[in-house]
Amino acid sequence: MVSARALALCDYAHCDVTTGKTTLLGVFTAVRARAFPTPKLSIYVWAHVVGDAREEGRLALLCREGAHPEWMDTLYLEEVSFAKDQNLYLRVGIGGVSFPRPGLYHFQLTFDGNVIAQATVSVERTSE
Repeated sequence: MVSARALALCDYAHCDVTTGKTTLLGVFTAVRARAFPTPKLSIYVWAHVVGDAREEGRLALLCREGAHPEWMDTLYLEEVSFAKDQNLYLRVGIGGVSFPRPGLYHFQLTFDGNVIAQATVSVERTSE
């Protein structure tokens, strides 16, 4: 069964090719903006996903607005297969992310339509 052990949203995620370690920069759970819709942002999504041998399916990252659950944006789609029990470290840069209004936004990582992880971002209006 596919599951996610971690999900983080950040400004940048760097993977060191020598050590295999990932550095997450600017991890956040809130965004402040003066105007809405917000200017387009670039974000990185990092996740640790675990799957069983021979599992395959569609991994997707969705963004849903808490106050308007019908509003959804698909930010990432990938067909994945696990040749053996293994860990998948997902590091995806997404440009052009904009929030239409203040509120809570739920970033959901799904596998074949089932939510396996969620990170919530509070988007707030600021006067500065």
